[in-house]
Amino acid sequence: MITIRTRIFIGFSILVLILLAVSLILLTIWKNKKADIEEPELDPIEFTTDISPGIVKQKELITKVPEGMQVKPLTTEEVEKNAAKQVSKIFIERYASYSTDNAYQNIRDIEELVNDSLWDRLELQIKDIDTNTVEFVGVTTKVFVAEMDEWGGDNASFSLNVLKTENKGGVVSNYQDAYYVNAVKEGNKWLVSDFGKE
Repeated sequence: MITIRTRIFIGFSILVLILLAVSLILLTIWKNKKADIEEPELDPIEFTTDISPGIVKQKELITKVPEGMQVKPLTTEEVEKNAAKQVSKIFIERYASYSTDNAYQNIRDIEELVNDSLWDRLELQIKDIDTNTVEFVGVTTKVFVAEMDEWGGDNASFSLNVLKTENKGGVVSNYQDAYYVNAVKEGNKWLVSDFGKE
């Protein structure tokens, strides 16, 4: 005769085997359903043109305006306004982006974008800067709004909102800032004559 302890052990073992079998069956069914969802049957692709490896067909440029569509050419004033705006945006993005690792090369890079009087002021800043900082600081600046405040034909004022990403000793933070930029046309070039934080 089998003892009560043996009967309990056999009963418990059979119950565990049944639960294990049911779990395996459910797991198999679930995986099959998941595979059906993830791998939909794709339609075969028919190529109607010659496809040679390494040759990429370039997009065709539209050289003619479709019939019935009118294209308004930019006026000289619109071109000038856009040029002044672009110089202002490029100037602020370069000036306000800096790193302690590049010895403030950002200021040297904007020499071609500013007039002589502003360059004289900026050049003094380069000489006064202490480049022996212990902690790394890097700032990347991107203009996201540029609005024209004033237009005078050969001068313009802009308000610029920027997003700055600062890495200070490995800690990264984002913040917004605002600048004003005054631009003047000297010869056929737009140059920044003044700027500052708003």
